[in-house]
Amino acid sequence: MTIAKDEVFGMNLAMIGALGKMHEWDVHCRGAVNNRVTKEEIRAIIHVIGIYCGVPRALECFRVARKVLEADNT
Repeated sequence: MTIAKDEVFGMNLAMIGALGKMHEWDVHCRGAVNNRVTKEEIRAIIHVIGIYCGVPRALECFRVARKVLEADNT
């Protein structure tokens, strides 16, 4: 059994976000975006982080994701 590439990106983002490693989250978020993980998928991952790890942690992830997504659009 293997795990699909997009699922691996989601799992990595969720685990790194849960640990509060924002520098690493930035790097992996950029990697996910570069590998076609959508804005909606990233938002869903952050919602899970908020549910299980708390809203402050999710807000940190949203801040980083916003910077990554804005940079991707330029």
